[in-house]
Amino acid sequence: ITDLGDLNGDGIHDLAVGNPFDDDGGFRKGAVWLLLMQSDGTVADYHKISEVEGNLGLVLEEAGWFGYEVEALGDLNGDGTPDLAVSAPKESYGGIDLGAVYIVFLNPDGTVLTTRKIGKNIGGFGGGFNSVTISDNDYFGRSMVALGDLNLDGTPDLAVAADKDDTGGLNAGAMWILFLDGDELGTVAANDMAVLPITARVDSELPATLALRAVYPNPVRTATTLQYVLPTPSEVHFTVIDMLGRTVAEQAEGRRSAGSRQARMSFSGLPNGVYVVRLHANGVAATRRVMVAH
Repeated sequence: ITDLGDLNGDGIHDLAVGNPFDDDGGFRKGAVWLLLMQSDGTVADYHKISEVEGNLGLVLEEAGWFGYEVEALGDLNGDGTPDLAVSAPKESYGGIDLGAVYIVFLNPDGTVLTTRKIGKNIGGFGGGFNSVTISDNDYFGRSMVALGDLNLDGTPDLAVAADKDDTGGLNAGAMWILFLDGDELGTVAANDMAVLPITARVDSELPATLALRAVYPNPVRTATTLQYVLPTPSEVHFTVIDMLGRTVAEQAEGRRSAGSRQARMSFSGLPNGVYVVRLHANGVAATRRVMVAH
């Protein structure tokens, strides 16, 4: 489930809910429900996206589990309507249980404008000179989180888990950071020749880096404590980003010494919903997702 933002323009945040075991079109092909909410918490209207509904325009794999994870991306293509990432972690195109992620561009009426698939050697993810990608039984897409604009190129980015990845040991797991293209591409960004690295891998081989370790309490009613780690002395500030990619709050902490630190941040002026808190220090950023529920 994810806070989609205001899909239909009525001023109320709407929800996307995945159902990976839906049998529309075949056994456990999966589906996503868009719930258009009312201010009292009830559903005003709803739309289904599956192989046979919502103009998805795809033939999904049986037992591929489309809708296992859903994550709001904000307005990726700049048309004023929020867009969505949907995972199918048991899709086997190009192998066995590799997994895939679909970028779903939405219309205001809850139907699909277009889709882009990200998987093994698809959508800019591996292939060509950049041959590092997922393998059999990785379950790419088992979990996801929207990162906001991690590389500051104006386009939201996405972290995708492959919890059965064998790098470092059997089923050790890995996280892929996908820097996305905007417009209506929805693919993983690269140059024309696909020479530049398009993903960053998070595993035990990486050195200690800036980290936003914890946010508590979460959900937040009025204020929360942000616990973070600095590898070097740094000027620190925080930004809060909503699901449409807008910066809605900022807080400067000044210069802080290296080590474990914490800050207190107020959310009392923000409406209920899901936000990304971004920690900035020495040109590097770390993020955590926060839910505000007054």
